[in-house]
Amino acid sequence: MVMTVVARIIGYSLLTAGPGGVWCGYALFGHDPGSALPAFLLTCVGAIVGAVAGAAGEIVTAQRRIAELKPLERMSKTYEAGD
Repeated sequence: MVMTVVARIIGYSLLTAGPGGVWCGYALFGHDPGSALPAFLLTCVGAIVGAVAGAAGEIVTAQRRIAELKPLERMSKTYEAGD
């Protein structure tokens, strides 16, 4: 189960690293030969953002699962007319 969570977080990281480095790097710096370092930095930033987003998504999913397993308790008592 832990490996599944880690794999999903890495997937989010790679999913955002690609567009961050390739598309944004190309859009901002074009075909300049010296633009490899800024594109690499954008890729790293995209990977970090994706990892944080993936971890946050997994935390929210886990909290929903925990909340669904616990049965709801009554907030107040009900009384019959004769009590």
